[in-house]
Amino acid sequence: MNLTSRLFVFISLVFCINACNSDKDYPSEVIPELTEFNFTDFSLIEGVTYFEQRDVPIDRENSEGEYILNDGSFFWVSYEFDSSIKSTLSETLLFNLNSTYSSVGFFGGCLPWMCGSYFAYLKGETTYIIDNKIDFISFIGEVDTLADLQLLLRTNSYSGLFYKKVNDGYEVVASQSSCTHTIKHLLQVSKHGDITELETIENKSRGTEC
Repeated sequence: MNLTSRLFVFISLVFCINACNSDKDYPSEVIPELTEFNFTDFSLIEGVTYFEQRDVPIDRENSEGEYILNDGSFFWVSYEFDSSIKSTLSETLLFNLNSTYSSVGFFGGCLPWMCGSYFAYLKGETTYIIDNKIDFISFIGEVDTLADLQLLLRTNSYSGLFYKKVNDGYEVVASQSSCTHTIKHLLQVSKHGDITELETIENKSRGTEC
């Protein structure tokens, strides 16, 4: 086989691989952004009346991968579910909500800087904190709504883009961003909150540095 023939075979193989990949049946149903969901879109433990995501600058990370927050004396609220509910809370409930906080978070964000994140929720007149993955999974129960799915993905550093229902949950196309790259993954997400990366679909440089 001469050089021209080899080159033709190589180009044909590349074309075939690209064509096969482009024809792959990736999930195509859109997952709304987290900000588009209301409180009633989530399937939570019984009795919850309001919850919010809080972010705090990180001092360090411990050996168990928890984010040690900046002494817990201040935080900002990045998501409210939802604001219409929070606006009706009494002064006492608001005081209880704002005076209850955590010294650790269980997932991170805030590019290009770094913060630790956790949740606070109201049940009756009591504020509870979720600062670990076990309590979070108990909080949302089975992942059986798109709101649950997007929230679960967020706590694992993904942003859900598209989904397809499968036997034990979902197949999901999700993005994951760093200071330098945005990566699209194909994920398998079970109803019990387990996430498995099946494939890297795309890896793009953002042309920036941290």
